[in-house]
Amino acid sequence: MNDKYKAWDKKDKKWVDEFAILPDETLFYPWDTEVELYEYLNCILLKSTGLKDIDGKDIYGDCDLLTDPTNHDSCIFMLKWIQEDAGYRLYFWLDGDNWDWDESIDDFYDYEKSILKLQIIGNRFENPDLIDDKNYDSEGRRIK
Repeated sequence: MNDKYKAWDKKDKKWVDEFAILPDETLFYPWDTEVELYEYLNCILLKSTGLKDIDGKDIYGDCDLLTDPTNHDSCIFMLKWIQEDAGYRLYFWLDGDNWDWDESIDDFYDYEKSILKLQIIGNRFENPDLIDDKNYDSEGRRIK
């Protein structure tokens, strides 16, 4: 399996176009020397989960924001990497920086089927307004 990655530059708030990942966890830039992974322009390395949304787009963990397109009151979800599980869990957004895990999606097969029904609506870097409390009413509905 070929792993897919993308990198977000926190300082300049943009995707890094060209990079390669070396075995010792450094990024190599064709126009630059080797630099430490998290030292180069505050770069965040993101890995594809290997799963795709309802539209067939790759889902990147700790990045892509998802929702159920068939449910207008659906909450916002994100796959988050859990080190002790060595895998991703589906979390739903509560408020602010608070996310919670839905234990009902514990079985892998149900979990994968649930993910396939979700749609990417943006990501936490380019679309922070999607997870900003001021854009929701007291019932949790998005204010348009």
